[in-house]
Parts: sequence; C-alpha cells; structure tokens
Amino acid sequence: MLARVIFRMQRRAALLLLLLIVLLVAACGSLPTGGWSSPVVVQGTLYYGGADGHVYALKADTGALIWKYPADSKSLGFIYSTPALDDDAVYVGAYDQNVYALSASSGALKWQYATGAEVVSSPVVDGNTVYVGSGNGEFYALDMATGQPRWHAKLDLRIWADPVAAGDVVYVGSMSGKIVALNAATGSQIWERSVRGAVGAPLVLNGGTLYAAALNTLYALDATTGEQKWQFTAGNWIWSRPVVVGDTLYVGSMDKKVYALDAVSGAKKWEVTTGGAVRAGPAVANNILYVASQDFNLYAFDASSGVKKWEFATKGRINATPVIAGGTVYVNSLDGKLYAVDALSGSLLWQYPPPSQGG
Repeated sequence: MLARVIFRMQRRAALLLLLLIVLLVAACGSLPTGGWSSPVVVQGTLYYGGADGHVYALKADTGALIWKYPADSKSLGFIYSTPALDDDAVYVGAYDQNVYALSASSGALKWQYATGAEVVSSPVVDGNTVYVGSGNGEFYALDMATGQPRWHAKLDLRIWADPVAAGDVVYVGSMSGKIVALNAATGSQIWERSVRGAVGAPLVLNGGTLYAAALNTLYALDATTGEQKWQFTAGNWIWSRPVVVGDTLYVGSMDKKVYALDAVSGAKKWEVTTGGAVRAGPAVANNILYVASQDFNLYAFDASSGVKKWEFATKGRINATPVIAGGTVYVNSLDGKLYAVDALSGSLLWQYPPPSQGG
C-alpha cells in the first residue's frame, strides 16, 4: 500500500516537472520571434504586448502606431500577459518581474510594482484593485491608483493562469494543481480544490460555474463551494481559455482540436480539427467561432455546427487568443506581426508592423 502511494506521488511530481520543462522550452524557443499577448480593443484603440518587450497602442481601424512603452529600445522582457484596462490606465505584467500601469492615451508610466519573479499571469481589474499572480507563487492585490499592495497571498508554486475576480471573491489557480477562492478584500481563503496536474490555462467564471483546466482535463466547479460539477478529458493538454456562449462551452486543446461542450453537463456536442495544436482560446461573435492554431492559421467555423467558413494564413504559430471588435478579428502571431482580418471574409485589412516597416 505504501509503495503504491509513493509511486503515485513520484508519478505526479514527474508529470509536473515534465510539464514545466516543456513549457519553458516552448516559451524560450518561440517568444523571441513573436508574441502571445492577446490584444484588447477599447474605444477604437488596440493594446497588446509584443515579444520585443514593448507594450503597443495602435489605431484599431488602420493599425497606425499611437504609442509604445518603453518608447526607446529598452525591453520589459517577454510579455505573456494580456493587458487589462480601466479608466485611462493599461495594466500589464512582464517577464522582468514587474507589473506596469501605463496611461492608456499616452503610454506614460504611472507606476510599476516589482513582484520578485516573472509575471506570466494577466492582471485583472475589479473595482479599484488590480489582481495578478507571480512566478514565485505570490498573488497580489494592488491599489489601482498607486500600485501599492493591499494584500498578498502565498500559494505553493508558480501562478501562470489568469485569475478571475467577481465581486467579493477572486479565483486563482497554481502550477501545483490547486484552485483557490480568496476573499477579494482581505486575501483570506474561502475554499481550496486540488486537481490532477498544473493549472496553467486562464480561469473562466460563467454564472455560478468556475471553469479550470489542468493537464488534459477541463473541470467545472461550483463557484461558491469549489465542488466539482463535471469534467471533460481531451486528447492532450488544455492551455486554451474556455469561452461560454449560451449553453455551449468552446475550448481548444494541444491535440489540435476545438471542442464544443454542453456548458451545464460537459457532454460533447461536436469537435473540429485544425492542422496544429490549439493553445489560444477560441473567440465567438455572430455565431462564428474563431480559432487560432499553431499550424500558423486563423480559422472561422460555424459556431453551431463546426463547419469551416474560411482560414487565414500567418507566417508563424499562434498562441494568442484572437479578439473580435467592430467586424474585425485581431490576432497576434509568433511571426512578429499583429493581423487585422475581416471577420466575415477572412481577408487581410492591415498588419503591424506594416510591410513598409519590414512587417
């Protein structure tokens, strides 16, 4: 009996170590030639982090550069996180161990906070607080105006998954396989749930259900208690952000597939297969499902049936979740370019950097 317990512990530790090694190799090998920070569009401006270590603000309709930070050639290191916006501020974490607050209109630095380890997790803004995890296992609640910590909570391993904040509760996943619900005001723990394997994919809250992925399994948990409602197992790891539209949940997997599941029961409705692993989260608008794949392509499928409508080819793998705004799909590719594609036809509208600048 004791031998079996030890074997299980050794096997779990080995799986976790293998997962971390693969992630680090993939990140170090891919990021220098492109980015995987997902873009955000607010009031006609597109914000994203480039793999050159700069945060960019572009005009969403033309791709013209508004500002970049830093304005010179200095780099913040790799930027994995998706920017968060509130009022006139852009919040973003970087691999140089800092969280930055920038003016949304000018890109000027408002404040920065040093976490002591790499920041892969995307910041989340709720109320007057910025929540973000760090590679040292610390989870921070920062004052939105000053960047000073209101509180911080120590988890037992790296926090790479994007958290979710909703009212009085913030939900956090860690690479140790733990998912916790914390009091948003104090950081005290409300509940904790252990799952099999590292939690690296962004957490998603829909209604009273929290969705979290670990290894190749997607879990649906009761947001109030942490009790499991259902689980779905894919053919490979799930690093994709799930998206829920109506009664359907869409999620991608490294097995090259995107699954459409019943959001209540977890039953599979249908699946589609791309030519490469799907790390990026899917996006849905006007009954069209947009999927970015590591086969260099952006796909559009009918969201009800999975029938393909079109595909758009970039020149690099795509790890960043696409975003749709104003009839345009924006996608950040590892070829170092940000593409704006017509949401209905799949035709290219513009790219950044433009061809005239070597793009």
